Amino acid sequence: MTRRLTYLKGIGNLLGKDWLKALGPVAGFVEAILGFGSGSGSHAPLLINATVKLNGSMTAETLFATILLRAPGSIHADPVNDASSNVLPLYDRPLGIFNLLSAPVLSVTHQNASYPCYVPFSNPLQTAVEMCRKSTDQRLANVDYVINPDSGLELAALDAAYLRAAALPDFYVQGSSDGYRPLCDLEQMVVRTNYSGCPPSLGYCPENYIPPTAEVRSIGLRVRLRATAAPAVEPTLIIRKYKPAVTSSAPASSCTLQCNGTAGQWSGCRGTGCHVCAEKVASYPLYFLNHPSCARNDTCDGLYFTCNANCPAPTSADLCNGTSGQWSGCRGSGCHVCAEKVASYPLYFKNHPACIPNNTCNGSYFTCNANCPAPGSADQCNGTAGEWAGCRGTGCHVCAELVAEYPCYFQNHPYCISNGTCGGLHYTCNSNCPAPTEADRCN
Repeated sequence: MTRRLTYLKGIGNLLGKDWLKALGPVAGFVEAILGFGSGSGSHAPLLINATVKLNGSMTAETLFATILLRAPGSIHADPVNDASSNVLPLYDRPLGIFNLLSAPVLSVTHQNASYPCYVPFSNPLQTAVEMCRKSTDQRLANVDYVINPDSGLELAALDAAYLRAAALPDFYVQGSSDGYRPLCDLEQMVVRTNYSGCPPSLGYCPENYIPPTAEVRSIGLRVRLRATAAPAVEPTLIIRKYKPAVTSSAPASSCTLQCNGTAGQWSGCRGTGCHVCAEKVASYPLYFLNHPSCARNDTCDGLYFTCNANCPAPTSADLCNGTSGQWSGCRGSGCHVCAEKVASYPLYFKNHPACIPNNTCNGSYFTCNANCPAPGSADQCNGTAGEWAGCRGTGCHVCAELVAEYPCYFQNHPYCISNGTCGGLHYTCNSNCPAPTEADRCN
């Protein structure tokens, strides 16, 4: 330290006092820093008032509180405490619509055979020299699927196809079929590929001689799902491509456990023996009510196969004639209820699923079936205590301006009616018409 001070004082003597004076007001500051000013006595502590700019980075570690996100529809470790602590999601039901529980199962089997081959050059038939031939069969054996029961949708049709990498699907027919067939139809259809050729050298065809393998098909699924509460609404369509799990065995068809056709039954189904073609029972409104094991198939396209014994041919019991003593509010059949007769009862068709709205009664009304009774207070759709204030007229007439940013609201709530004349007056809605959520934005 002594050497440094001596060196700095040397600099001061070298430059001289005149040099410091030339610095003007800065001179005192320089003298104070260097310590060789003209003053005498002890020096006061150095105090500098300055703005300091630092370049670099500063990090700090802080422990945040643990955040636990509950997945909707999952099994909660402490559901009672979670509910009381208000940490459960607002929508606490399983997500999704349709999924496979496992990859589709594709059964691939090989058939090998030997045939006589011609001797090269001389070309005589040589029975001792054989030609190898191989057949590869591929068959869709099983599709294990699930539909979310909380989605409000049910299966309308399930079609499948064998897909190739750079070609049209197998069984594609221009102008007739895109290759997609009802699942249970396709499971009976085999894709066969043949290969043949002579071995590279004379002699018997070796057992391990295997020509090029066939292209393993992917499986395309086309699913149509319709709203359980509103079967007349256009079905939701899902098309997916799946890589199958290949097996050399021949597992039981997924349709075997579902609903096969029963020998001797009528031809009115397609897909399974329980998927009844809608056009075959169009004149029998009570058919699906009387046969709950049967499912409606809207995509039979004129192809009809044997039904299961649980889905017999329709009879007069499924016709839905008028019932003596019932009200006059139908036309066409006792189940075709005139829409204007129940216009003030928005929940009528939900409460009476066997009934069909008829918009062409034109003022002519006939006796209804007992399954379609006169509307009552339960069909009126009054406001439900605790529901949001977003309706006017009835609890099902939702004010249009309140759901304008939710274009899927009425699609997701088919029993709600758009009311464009609320005029800013909003009243309690029915529980069938809850407050809109993000699911109603169609994102």
